[in-house]
Amino acid sequence: MTNKSENNNSNSPPNTAKVSSPILIPRTVSYDVGTNPPRRGGTTYLDMGDSKSARRRRSSSILQIYQEPQEPIEQLNDQSTLPNLNANWVNAKGAWTIHIVLIVALKILWDVIPGVSQETSWTLTNISYMFGSYIMFHYVRGVPFDFNSGAYDNLNMWEQIDDGAQYTPAKKFLLSVPIVLFLLNVLIYHLIESSHESRPIFRWRVTRYSEFQSLSLPEPIKDYHNRIFTERDDSNYMISAFQSQALIFLARAIGAKRVLEIGVYVGYSAMVWSHAVGPQGKVTGLEYSEEYAKLAQEAWKDRGYENIDVHVGPAAETLTKLADISEPYDIIFIDADKTGYSGYLRQILEMSAPGAKNRLLRPVAIIAADNTLRQGLVADPSESNPWRPADFDNPESFQAIAVAAISEYNDLAGDNDRLETFLIPLWDGLHLSRLVD
Repeated sequence: MTNKSENNNSNSPPNTAKVSSPILIPRTVSYDVGTNPPRRGGTTYLDMGDSKSARRRRSSSILQIYQEPQEPIEQLNDQSTLPNLNANWVNAKGAWTIHIVLIVALKILWDVIPGVSQETSWTLTNISYMFGSYIMFHYVRGVPFDFNSGAYDNLNMWEQIDDGAQYTPAKKFLLSVPIVLFLLNVLIYHLIESSHESRPIFRWRVTRYSEFQSLSLPEPIKDYHNRIFTERDDSNYMISAFQSQALIFLARAIGAKRVLEIGVYVGYSAMVWSHAVGPQGKVTGLEYSEEYAKLAQEAWKDRGYENIDVHVGPAAETLTKLADISEPYDIIFIDADKTGYSGYLRQILEMSAPGAKNRLLRPVAIIAADNTLRQGLVADPSESNPWRPADFDNPESFQAIAVAAISEYNDLAGDNDRLETFLIPLWDGLHLSRLVD
């Protein structure tokens, strides 16, 4: 009867070889010459004699599979005897934290670049991390250390980690990080989008609260505003109720008694000014459209506003007829054709020269111009502005012409030494200019 030891000896080839590396690692690995050396962790290699199975498959594209030649016996021997410093760092204490720190650093880097939105910043962070991970773990071979005498230079980092074993904690973590980052990117994007969608509702609530906390408008004025808003398609020509409160407060704050309005429409804003200056005050309106002027006069008469009159015709011509007035105006309100704004301002300043006997506008009076932000297009005409019309690139389009005219007016008023200006983002923009001389 043969014992187990004798059986083993009888099946073994007569030649054996020992590879010892006492300097690098205090162990000896023995194997038969006719067999492949064992791999660390107990993993065995494919038979090199089988040409079909002795190659490692590596996919280089979705259209073809490249088969990597099996490492030579010397390289396999080095892999068996030397510690894999290339991959051991992945399982080192605190190594996983590096990925979190790297993601935070990438996010900060993209955030500091001017003009990069939060949505774009998160997307770029996601792409940067995934691209870097691909280069580090799947493209470059034998990195980041080179202490293995070239033993792992033919393997990428993913193949080196945990001796090529799959579903290990390290590989599960490395696989989950880009997935979680992508899901986080999608979540944050939707949160930002939903916050953008809720902003108009939020602004409306803030405006409503501000209106409630401000001075009250008389019922005839409120009723007329509601009627215009519900019955007329061109009600966007009318100032808002909130802006009406601001104009009344402004007029009373400076003690205004005489107001000149360029652009009457159907008379709503003139009623607001009439209420602001009181029965002893005076409101003069300039309106190009005879139809609008007639509707305005009817509204004033029906509601008992007797201190308003209107001049029909081009305002640039009518202004010259007011040159001989005995008492200058305290406020001039411009809310008419936008292309005429700059011309009106030049005429007003020319007819209000310092030391003149008959001035159109008294010293330290106010020039108020409406629609001076023009749906924000004056400040931001880019495609990111949701109010930008499709034909805005055409310089002959209605909105492009209006925006150019408003920009000219804002610059003209701001650059004039005789004026102190303040542009308020109230409704569609309210530009206030104080005549200092």
